[in-house]
Amino acid sequence: MLKVCHICPSTPGGCGMDSTVAELILAERAIGIDACRIDPRMDERELRAHAMSSQPSIDAKCPKCGHDFKLYQALEMKDNTVRPPAWSDDRGVCVAPVAYAGKCDVIVSHSGLDGRFDAFDAPRIHVAHGRPNSSYRIERDGEHPIYTVYRKMADDPRWRFLVTLWPGYEHYWSLVFPRVKVVNPFVDLAKWNVGPRDYGFGGKRGGVNVVIADMWRKDADPFHSIHAFAKFAENVPEARLHVYGMDGNGRARDTLLQALRDRGVLGEAVNMLPDLSPVYRAADMVVTPHRIATRVVREALASGTPVVAGTGNPYTPYSADPENLPGFAQAMAECLADRRARPNAVPAECRQTAEHEFSTARAAGAFRGLFEEVLA
Repeated sequence: MLKVCHICPSTPGGCGMDSTVAELILAERAIGIDACRIDPRMDERELRAHAMSSQPSIDAKCPKCGHDFKLYQALEMKDNTVRPPAWSDDRGVCVAPVAYAGKCDVIVSHSGLDGRFDAFDAPRIHVAHGRPNSSYRIERDGEHPIYTVYRKMADDPRWRFLVTLWPGYEHYWSLVFPRVKVVNPFVDLAKWNVGPRDYGFGGKRGGVNVVIADMWRKDADPFHSIHAFAKFAENVPEARLHVYGMDGNGRARDTLLQALRDRGVLGEAVNMLPDLSPVYRAADMVVTPHRIATRVVREALASGTPVVAGTGNPYTPYSADPENLPGFAQAMAECLADRRARPNAVPAECRQTAEHEFSTARAAGAFRGLFEEVLA
């Protein structure tokens, strides 16, 4: 049986990459691939030893036996900083130790590989979960050098392919890594489904409920969407905007939200929720500036909720230039009118789009094809 390991931290509910990797591993196992996850972070013992070796210490002496020892400040360990124990269960998938990569036929990197993986000769595939412009801006701002890393990977024969989940982005990535493959995006259609619409939005439910759930990234964030909603709400005063996935930086953003609150149209606004599926089901629409099938687009459509997106998004009939606020507000109005006129048909059409476009089985088959090509 083909053995494959996917390198990615296990952070349930923490980010879209984690969920996408979990879905892919399960789908691969369903078609007969022995796939597992390797969390590359340190375990609690390793992290504690690393932290102690890098922090200042005080020379101390035991008052009873006279033994000399080093005294360190107590460490605060957080659950999200360490990897789970080896072979523990993660949503139906084993989390293997790093050493297990040496037994695998193919190593699939999602979050990158460090020096511990240099000892393993198995061919490698990297999945670029980030958008090219976002990755470029991350490096420009002095954070992780994603573009530089990809350029170096291109010269290493162990790295066979770079995979993007968004058609069109191969034209960007191929400038620094020429061997790019495209696999259509996917989502767990069993988890994200049409169901009860009884979520109360933290007691702030409106007559019309609009949801923003995009992550706040350097290349695109909900700035334009918030303003478009304000324009839309001028003609739909019963509308409420609910915002999820906000980062910890409230500068300027919180001023915008307070302005909506002062108008009486702001609903629930929180950082992260463990499960957004009840939110999507209860929403009348989800708005996003993106022209690709981000997880928000995939999850919302699978939940039967229409999406108003950036111009050219092929997965929804409701789109406009995000910076054309009157035009985007008009697209929102058309979505609402359509939903009111066809209350059963619109959710069914959204679900049909998701089932047709975002199959995990099809994605697993595409990855199996890549594995076979690599090993051949």
